Amino acid sequence: MERKMPEEWLGVVTGIGAVRQFEDLRLPCNLVTADQTDWLKIWGSDDNVAAHELLQGAEAARSEYNHHSLTHVARTKRPLHATHHGFSDLFVPILQAGRLDGFLVCGSFTGVQWSASDIREQWHKLTEQPPWPNDPDLLSYAQAVLAAPRLPKPAARALMAILLEFAKLLGNSNLVPADRARWHRLTQRYSQWSVDLPFGVSDS
Repeated sequence: MERKMPEEWLGVVTGIGAVRQFEDLRLPCNLVTADQTDWLKIWGSDDNVAAHELLQGAEAARSEYNHHSLTHVARTKRPLHATHHGFSDLFVPILQAGRLDGFLVCGSFTGVQWSASDIREQWHKLTEQPPWPNDPDLLSYAQAVLAAPRLPKPAARALMAILLEFAKLLGNSNLVPADRARWHRLTQRYSQWSVDLPFGVSDS
């Protein structure tokens, strides 16, 4: 059974309209408990790159990547920009009076536009099978790749600022109007740098 979001986190998520904000920004985002056992979705599509990795039997590699990244953040209490199979995720600690209370995980996103040859090459690495052009699984994976947010470096930095502010609010949970105003300023700044989706794929 899926665990319910703790009340103190739920109050912040609803108080700043986080679900709508991440949906508008088209950015998958999860809250993760400090023991790494529960992933609580704020917003995200079920048809994403990670889901296709799991369908192709790469669940262990994804789980190891998540565990390694979260463990690093827990040890350092500092955010991490990590990359797996060509896609990036941001891992941010939620601290309450210096104690680790959980994590924010946002992603996956990419910093570049993938070409058709990039997708075929990554599919071959993922499945260890030749990329047949009419393979429905390959075509579905390609659609997920092309639907992933594409963030230039300024947008990724702006996104990290959003998550750091979000984590601070989650660690405090006593919202005041100034918190909501600061949050909305940060999301507006991110929107200036983000790239409209969906976008095309080149044949190179």
